[in-house]
Amino acid sequence: MSDPSNSLPLKDAASTVSWWKTVLSDAEADAAKLAVSSGRLSQGALTSELETRLAESLGVKYVTMTTSGSVALTSSLLVAGIGPGDAIIISNRTFIASAHAALLLGAKVQVIDTLPGTPLIDPNQIENTISPRTKAIMPTHMNGRACDMPLINAIAERHGLVVIEDAAQALFSKSPHGYLGTLGDIGCFSLGVTKFMTSGQGGFITTNNPNYHEGLQRMRFHGVSSPRAEAYQHFGFNFRYTDIQAAIALIQMDRLDAKLKAHRELYIRYMNAISNYASLKMVDVNLHSGELPLWIEVACEERQLLRDMLNEHNIETSVAMSNLSESNHLEQSGVFPNAEYFDRTMLTLPSGPDQPNEAIEKTLNVLSAFEARYRNNHSSISEGEA
Repeated sequence: MSDPSNSLPLKDAASTVSWWKTVLSDAEADAAKLAVSSGRLSQGALTSELETRLAESLGVKYVTMTTSGSVALTSSLLVAGIGPGDAIIISNRTFIASAHAALLLGAKVQVIDTLPGTPLIDPNQIENTISPRTKAIMPTHMNGRACDMPLINAIAERHGLVVIEDAAQALFSKSPHGYLGTLGDIGCFSLGVTKFMTSGQGGFITTNNPNYHEGLQRMRFHGVSSPRAEAYQHFGFNFRYTDIQAAIALIQMDRLDAKLKAHRELYIRYMNAISNYASLKMVDVNLHSGELPLWIEVACEERQLLRDMLNEHNIETSVAMSNLSESNHLEQSGVFPNAEYFDRTMLTLPSGPDQPNEAIEKTLNVLSAFEARYRNNHSSISEGEA
């Protein structure tokens, strides 16, 4: 039987499909230019406006802009009093910034496995992991999927722990309980380049706790509340956002509803196309409850073969970094079968609200050819065994 992939178009360097596509318009460029020409360079009125709009949109009392999602995590641990000798509980499937934020402060991480069907922290394993050193739980809402915040909050309350949500991949994603990143004590967000809303770099922190908010406001400027303060109030650093970035982000907020709608539709398009495939499956996101997938993630047992086939047709994919337990400097031990499954099989397909239709069509054609090849190969194996 002929190879179904032979009918696909040949690789063309001019038609590369990027794994992520979001476009900034002339409006963002004009806003940044206006900020520069009006002297709004460092943190100022535009940053304050952005904080207010984000707080209103997310339904939270306080937002503090900062330089990145990683700095948001670090600042949150600092304001919660995490330091040398302490430990935080995190999932094995999270970006390593969660762990590095703790290590930077002299704390340690206690890594636990994910749930069987989704790459989120297994809350049922948290209580058995708590030690006398444990001071915080940091659940990560991977790719807009909601961790079980009511259960995690209940555990934290029983043990006197702080809950810091890593919502870097979950801006404007919701559960029935509210927006992710607003359900714990503190929430951390990223405005990096592979996010729906970006200012190139940047991040922010949410909280309803006025003490945390005041501490975060001072912490991002070397422990003082304003450049004109006469005394250093406590430890801090230069973690300030800029009005140039805020000008870009404010325009992004104006476009956000359309971008989120476009990506929901993209997810549904992929889901409908591959729902009956044997070779790969969507790693589910619950759109009906308000979850919003940042990226299109699939699980494929023959992941490298699929990546190779997509690459042959100039289609980029992305594989998340390995499980945290594989990082020797984190000094983790244990067995993590659920996280290992996702580590072995997960793949991000071309995503982003500005992916052109032809890029998605090209990707879906290759996925269809891969499925046909998979079924053909496995049918031959079955016949041989018979």
